[in-house]
Amino acid sequence: MNTFSLKLCLVQNRLIFPALISGLISLSYYTESWQYRLIFASLFFWICLKEDRSILFLSLVGGALVFSSCLFSEKPAIQPKVSTSSSFMINTDTMRESGDFITLIGTLIDEKQQKIQLSYRVQSEEELIQIKNLRGTAFILWASGEFEEPERARNPYNFDQTAYFKSQRIMGKFIIQKVKKIQEHHTWRNFLQRKRAAGIMHVKKHLPDKVGVYVNALLFGYKDATFTDSQEVYQETGLLHLFSLSGLHIQVYLGWIYYVFRRLGGTVQENTGFLLIITLCYVVLSGGSVSILRASFLFLLRLVGKCFKLRLSAMDRFAVVMWLLLLLEPLTLYQTGGQLSLWFSFLFIILPLSERRQGIFQYFMKLAIFSIVMMPLIIWHFFQWPIFGMFLTLLFLPLFEYLLLPLVVSIFFLHNYLPSSLLFALNEGLGYLEQLTKQLTFGNLIVGRPDSLLFLLTMVYLLSLHTISFRKNDLFKRMILSFFVPFILCHGTKFDLTTSVTFIDVGQGDSILLKAPNGRENVLIDTGGKLSFNKEKWRERPKRAYSDYNLVPFLKGQGIRTIHRLILTHDDTDHVGELANLAKHFTIETIFIGKGSGKTKEVKNQLNQLKKQGTIVQEIGAGQEITGYFGLRVLAPLSQGKGENEDSVVLLAEVNQRKFLFLGDLDQTTEEKIAKRYPLLRADIVKLGHHGSRSSTSPLLMSQLQAKLAIISCGANNLYGHPHQEVLTSLTKQHIAYRRTDEEGMIRFLWKPFDVAEEIQTMEGW
Repeated sequence: MNTFSLKLCLVQNRLIFPALISGLISLSYYTESWQYRLIFASLFFWICLKEDRSILFLSLVGGALVFSSCLFSEKPAIQPKVSTSSSFMINTDTMRESGDFITLIGTLIDEKQQKIQLSYRVQSEEELIQIKNLRGTAFILWASGEFEEPERARNPYNFDQTAYFKSQRIMGKFIIQKVKKIQEHHTWRNFLQRKRAAGIMHVKKHLPDKVGVYVNALLFGYKDATFTDSQEVYQETGLLHLFSLSGLHIQVYLGWIYYVFRRLGGTVQENTGFLLIITLCYVVLSGGSVSILRASFLFLLRLVGKCFKLRLSAMDRFAVVMWLLLLLEPLTLYQTGGQLSLWFSFLFIILPLSERRQGIFQYFMKLAIFSIVMMPLIIWHFFQWPIFGMFLTLLFLPLFEYLLLPLVVSIFFLHNYLPSSLLFALNEGLGYLEQLTKQLTFGNLIVGRPDSLLFLLTMVYLLSLHTISFRKNDLFKRMILSFFVPFILCHGTKFDLTTSVTFIDVGQGDSILLKAPNGRENVLIDTGGKLSFNKEKWRERPKRAYSDYNLVPFLKGQGIRTIHRLILTHDDTDHVGELANLAKHFTIETIFIGKGSGKTKEVKNQLNQLKKQGTIVQEIGAGQEITGYFGLRVLAPLSQGKGENEDSVVLLAEVNQRKFLFLGDLDQTTEEKIAKRYPLLRADIVKLGHHGSRSSTSPLLMSQLQAKLAIISCGANNLYGHPHQEVLTSLTKQHIAYRRTDEEGMIRFLWKPFDVAEEIQTMEGW
């Protein structure tokens, strides 16, 4: 045994510690979290006391190199500028088109070379065709426009563009107003990216829509807006990773290539150079995501090990790959994909599913444990747990390995020789596959994002349970003890003792959540919604429900599965437009509508459909009360209406000695009628009618209410100019403070146990 092999034996299965040190350095650097620093200090202290000097040395050197990479990777963010001209280097494999809207990733041509997201609304169909034809090229773009800050999340648990840009090292976004000049710029450095873009374009041009979407997704790792519908189906069943190019697919592809080289003859040493070049080239051609890099590095590490007869354990190979990923991109653990990919890979080592001489019962026990151990990280990011996701993966895996992936490769290279009837039959078959998968969403359980301390405790518990606490033979005992975690996490809402009233930012619309402690009752007033306008066909974008961006993730993030009472104030789209999508994701027990509402064709059809599913639909009017934890007094509609603004349902709620008045889209005339009908009406907090429009907010009613605070629910930079200045002036004259969702995002009133005074939360302090 040579000296190097002897040293490897001394650190066998211990390389994970230097890798963890490097990971904690990276997380501490980018998040400035004291928790990560505490864990880092504890682990480093433990290494100093317990581990071999070589492990301490590797931890110091590896950590120092990753820290240096953190420092040298930093670039300053772009400051917002109004009307400026800039030039960018563009590789078209980053191009995404959605109707008339184009996004690109480019590099700002200056001394800082910052990565920028560019977006452009195309002016004509001819221009759109010209831009699409640029695929397969690299070019310098001269354009005038504006640098803007990335958008922060408007509600908790919503997509945060700022955090996403940080994870991808995108330093800003540029809104193109006018394209001045485009000049091709081909170099050896962008050769592979140009070939990737050309391949994507070739698929789009020559294959049927759905077949093209799958070929691009599974061969080039490219997904644009046309993949949206398919993505929703597979995400709900926990199968999205199978339909997105990842380490799983890379292992299959590289395995095929390795097999071909072995059959062609030659020693491992002779083939290693060719395989190294092919693997690194395909990393670029496939988009180079963390999962792809992980699988490729692992393949190359095994290859190098065979070539030089180095024996590294599976855990040590994982540690080396993790360290290489952190060295190349220190933000790897900051990215959702990086966390899931590395955690998934780590679990395959401590819970190997492909061991020989294991019975079917043992295999399924491991599968159940695997699913449970993945659960905390999955619900942290996606708020729901596909209970049967691992079992469905097992079911679909042979379909991928032996049918779909070979088909994808064959179609790409041989489509010119295949009859068009076969391609269209495949197109139909993929549609049927999606329909079949839709029927498998029954096992998707909304759990919500756990408290950070609970998340940490469950991860530590599961890790200790499956690494150090029990012998390998105690599989059944470990499985039983593992079920403690989903039981606790799935009942998380039962431990939430807070009461809250939340004005959700749904843009130019209304949606208000009243949430009782212990998950006893969830009352939602309106669903929000967005008006859509008829466009030319080429301008149309793939449709996705508006509430999927705001209301749905907000509710799921809190672990809400059931909306006990949904009150629709009137029939306008910005108040009821997301009813159908809401019903897809949550159980709705009872819907309340104003007398005479629900008569428009769309709303009527949706209500009838929900009635068939067991939802109770009830009309309400002035003088009635909606009973439950929140006793809601109904003050309007005063008479039978037609579901218009003046027919809005008006509600009065008293929550922890605070009176809330919700005015829907009521106009001033009806507001004054309410003031006269209820002369003793008082409220502390008023949700103003019609988003702060001058047509609402009667001075007479506001004076009578003696309110301390007004809430204005309106969209940022909305077309209507809401709230109108005269409304704000009137509030100021009456000494009524106001807060606006367009400026602050979500506005929440929160009461903790035993506290009488509320805490007002906004996205500023979230």
